[in-house]
Amino acid sequence: MAESEIIVAATATTSLVTIYTVPASTVARIDSLVAANIDGVNDATFDVFVTPNGQTGRYRAKGATVAAGEGLNVVTAQTPMRLSAGSTIQIKASAAGDVDVVLSGVAFA
Repeated sequence: MAESEIIVAATATTSLVTIYTVPASTVARIDSLVAANIDGVNDATFDVFVTPNGQTGRYRAKGATVAAGEGLNVVTAQTPMRLSAGSTIQIKASAAGDVDVVLSGVAFA
């Protein structure tokens, strides 16, 4: 089974936006998802919505507050997500352009 690194960087908007879709014939282990509030003045709220392939989506985080200039670990190596092919991860923030996200993990094909 071949392994490849997953690294995704995105900026959240005020609508759910897909930042990662597990490719066909692949299983993904997401080891880290960090949200950073790049607005130095205002706090922001942040959502992470996960839809496993063929299932109903659920929130991993909903309305989580990220303080101005701070970060929030939504997924860590101690709490990884394992997703099958076709599964998606979406993000949303209370203010467009205020929250940057970095996701990392390993894909197994």
